[in-house]
Amino acid sequence: MNIIKHFWIILFLFPISLLAQNTETETIFNPKIATFWANAEYIFENGNFAFLETRLHSTKGANSFDAQLGYEFRFSQKWSGGLAVRKNWQEKYDWLSGRIYAAHNGKIRSIEFLKILSAEYFRSDFQKLWRTRLQLAISRNFQLKKGFLRPILSFELFKEYPIPENSYPKRIFDRSELRAELAYAPIKNFSFSFFYLHPTDYFKVLAIYNAQNQLISPDRNLNILSPTFGIRLHYYLSNPKLAPERSLRNLGY
Repeated sequence: MNIIKHFWIILFLFPISLLAQNTETETIFNPKIATFWANAEYIFENGNFAFLETRLHSTKGANSFDAQLGYEFRFSQKWSGGLAVRKNWQEKYDWLSGRIYAAHNGKIRSIEFLKILSAEYFRSDFQKLWRTRLQLAISRNFQLKKGFLRPILSFELFKEYPIPENSYPKRIFDRSELRAELAYAPIKNFSFSFFYLHPTDYFKVLAIYNAQNQLISPDRNLNILSPTFGIRLHYYLSNPKLAPERSLRNLGY
């Protein structure tokens, strides 16, 4: 049960630790985003699998689309690792990222745990950086007369390292993503789900003074939230010799 305790400690105490860094914290909410995700996988006999993920985002008439292609290697029953490339297209600028990661899948009774540590290179038209990502996710299947339900709770942290380095003030973490998802698998190899994604970007803003050197706004933390509501479709194929033990994983890639 230590894993469960650690997960909840990180999940609930992390926002408190951010606010504790500075009593002055400003929060801005971006317009709500609607998104549609589609995932497809092919699982090989040895447990390795190739995957494709596409995402379509829409907010206030502005749309963006990205696609991720990757491959995951299964090293043991619990350990795996993979690599992926993601490309994004949008009206103002495009970006490209490459990522390698290590994943650990565990299970305590009927509750499944996924832990992923990633290193990622990110490049856009105006920015280059390395970033590390840590994801923790839990899920459980609830059998129904036809198919099953699978609630998923995921929390991810991002730490960025700009290229070239700069002296801008930084927070401990640059971004977090909380995802609550409910998936339904009515038939073999297919599921659809509804989810809420709560991304938050963390910045540190320096004080602003007027021409008379009077303080207009103090040093403060800035949190920018982008509430996102989405639908996901997921389909996978597997080698007939492989038991369906990897079906409908947490989709942490």
